[in-house]
Amino acid sequence: MRIAFLVSEFPVLSETFVLNQMASLIELGHEVEILSENASSSGRNHDVVRRYHLMDKVTYSAAMPGKGVAGRLWSATRAVASCPPGSRRKLAGILSWLMRGGRPKLRVLRFATALLPGRRYDAVICHFGPNGATAVSLRQAGILKGPILTYFHGWDMSSHIRANGPEVYRGLFAAGDLFLPISDRWRKKLLDLGCEPARTRVHHMGIPVSRFQYVSRQSGGQKPVRLISVARLIEKKGIEIAIRALAYLVQRHRITYTIVGDGPMRAHLAALVHELGLANSIVFAGALPQQEVVRLLGESDILIAPSITAGNGDEEGIPVALMEAMATGLPVVSSRHSGIPELVEDGIGGLLAEEGNVESLAGKIALLLESPARGQEMGAAARKKVEREFNLEALSAELIDMIKGLALEHSGAASSQIQSYAGSGGHNV
Repeated sequence: MRIAFLVSEFPVLSETFVLNQMASLIELGHEVEILSENASSSGRNHDVVRRYHLMDKVTYSAAMPGKGVAGRLWSATRAVASCPPGSRRKLAGILSWLMRGGRPKLRVLRFATALLPGRRYDAVICHFGPNGATAVSLRQAGILKGPILTYFHGWDMSSHIRANGPEVYRGLFAAGDLFLPISDRWRKKLLDLGCEPARTRVHHMGIPVSRFQYVSRQSGGQKPVRLISVARLIEKKGIEIAIRALAYLVQRHRITYTIVGDGPMRAHLAALVHELGLANSIVFAGALPQQEVVRLLGESDILIAPSITAGNGDEEGIPVALMEAMATGLPVVSSRHSGIPELVEDGIGGLLAEEGNVESLAGKIALLLESPARGQEMGAAARKKVEREFNLEALSAELIDMIKGLALEHSGAASSQIQSYAGSGGHNV
């Protein structure tokens, strides 16, 4: 099958779940194309991008230089004029269609210009709700053809709705084909927003479990206990909570804490580390390729993922970093936040602290520091949980079955329309 991924930026170092899903579908024998609004500005890629030649499969949307809406509209007009005659007429019609209501959808126009004269796929997979809305507009404009499947993750179900109102996905719900929240929590919220239950199905993100070697951690010894977090340095990841918890713990335990990831809060967090006198215990490792992250997970003793709701309402989905750590048998301490309890069963596959509570987090970490054997039992249970419910290979097979089901529905609908047309004597009905 020919499958497109419509994304905002490609490649994104922190979105390993998208890269791994693409690679998994390629391994299953399907043709993957990537439609991206923007190129990555980080300059760093995961090995999976090179190994599966993903950069060769990308089409970036057309540039629309200019300041403000007026400047970009002028740029769009010039793009229309520069098109071949056949495409020019189509693009001019699209521009007129996009202008209805007085507010042009320039993002859609950028994609449309790059994708002319149009493309047909067996499925268009969109990660995050706004990308699904863009894909629906492109299909309505005749630029994309094929079923549209939209995954909902975190910010698109929290801060985006808070900023744009509960009707923000009304057009997507009306015209999209399948809606795939990554947690039960988000499915319930989609239904509350008016999404049709029959077209809404929880579909977890997963990891290639077989690539993560299970490591049996040994208790005891004289070395410091090695804590690790793997996260973008943004508010909702709760790294500030972890640093403050460490200030309690270092008074009684020998600990090192490695923070893998980068982001806008790095300077603030580094200043906090110095303020609390923790510079000898905490290392900022920066953003790292996936293979280096896997190595560090194997060398660590406990993963900390204390996610919180950010001030703007931004929430997590189910962090992939937790899945990866659990696949290695690494004991995890996280928080009762969003869909995390659907992955981390408190007291079985890890421990959950109260969201945003420094003392609660410190207490949960201390339980594992004082009982390494319990942590080892949790790590074994965590591996089984990921194998059972978050295994990418099985999840990709499920995704293909869903796409095939949509294809049958579409072919059935087309057949019904033909029969209806014939039965009417050839007149439109």
